[in-house]
Amino acid sequence: MKILIADDDNLSRLVLASNLKKQGHEVVAVDDGLRALEAFHNGHFPMLILDWLMPRMDGLDLCRQVRKLQREYYTYIVLLTSLKGKSNYLEAMAAGVDDFMTKPFDADQLACRIHVAERIIDLQWRVAEGTRELRQKNEQIEKDLKMAHELQMALLPQYFPSIPPGALPTESAIKFRAS
Repeated sequence: MKILIADDDNLSRLVLASNLKKQGHEVVAVDDGLRALEAFHNGHFPMLILDWLMPRMDGLDLCRQVRKLQREYYTYIVLLTSLKGKSNYLEAMAAGVDDFMTKPFDADQLACRIHVAERIIDLQWRVAEGTRELRQKNEQIEKDLKMAHELQMALLPQYFPSIPPGALPTESAIKFRAS
């Protein structure tokens, strides 16, 4: 999986990137939120791992910007921060973060959380693909219905002959036949 890391601490960023590469992930690492947003605009990253406190744009602002983009495929966002506590956790979740981990991170715990993220991303991808297929099939049905309508209209006569007065049976004649 391709993962974008944004962390202004060089050592944290290098340790995290090295750990993720050992797990087999493709990693792009940047040192602030604005660079991360630029990288995100220029590539496809199913997962972001963000530090909260960064210069120019912090992790929560970056998360909010990513969520506003409404891309076709979901981006799973993990906030990796030294900030702790329920209020910080709740603030991060309200900003659109999917997972919250405190620094220093535990490599095994991070690997497990990435595995969960991969399952969620895969499920979302399958839903998006199914939706796209349904949309295409619906469009084809609409085209087929339009063509059937046009064919039916072409088979109808262009005008209907007028029926002379007295040619249709009266109501009393219909009742007489029914008895």
